[in-house]
Amino acid sequence: MIIKAKQDKNKVLKGVQYETDYISYGSMRVMSSDGTYLGYYKKEDFTLPSGAEIKTDRYDNRQSISSITADQLKVGDIVVCNTNRNYKYLVKGGKYRISEVEVTNKGNRWSSGFVRFEGYKRKLKWSPWNFRKLTTQESRDLAINQIFDKEENFSVEFIRKFEQAHNKEKELFEAISKSAMDKNRHQLSIIEWAVRKTSKHMDLKLDDFDDILDMKLSEIIKMID
Repeated sequence: MIIKAKQDKNKVLKGVQYETDYISYGSMRVMSSDGTYLGYYKKEDFTLPSGAEIKTDRYDNRQSISSITADQLKVGDIVVCNTNRNYKYLVKGGKYRISEVEVTNKGNRWSSGFVRFEGYKRKLKWSPWNFRKLTTQESRDLAINQIFDKEENFSVEFIRKFEQAHNKEKELFEAISKSAMDKNRHQLSIIEWAVRKTSKHMDLKLDDFDDILDMKLSEIIKMID
């Protein structure tokens, strides 16, 4: 269900449209348009896109969006990664094909388990917070693209995550900003601390910053805005 925020609150902005897949007892689970989970909010803080009141008291469409348990997966399923921080080679928004499923507590309402993706030897714990299955519309679009466009590769690519970033300048500037504000930087320079802090997920190198260090702040802002 598409909804619109009535005011700025935590991670949502007034007037911006979001999605909800669960409403109950005046509370709703809110996600951004790309499926990123933003948290639970009061129903009264949102309206329908038209501005009309949300009158629905009970709504549950989690099955089609994110609440998929391990025993609902099968080999060949394509899933989307929801995070850019927990895995060295998996990128947020990346699509990966399951090559193996291992359910550890089958029959439990929230069954857990592990998955292995095509091209990747390591087993990963399945988490509906970190991964989701394709929506119905995404599956349709993918099927059409596979027929008429170049076939997409769903194997894990062992490429440094920074090299796969759509906006490298934005990643670098975010790393610098966080490093500059970090009181635990010790005696390291801002760039050195940025490299150290991103080693587990983005794996930045010192020379990645060479090009932007000579740029004006206004030029950097235009590149990432």
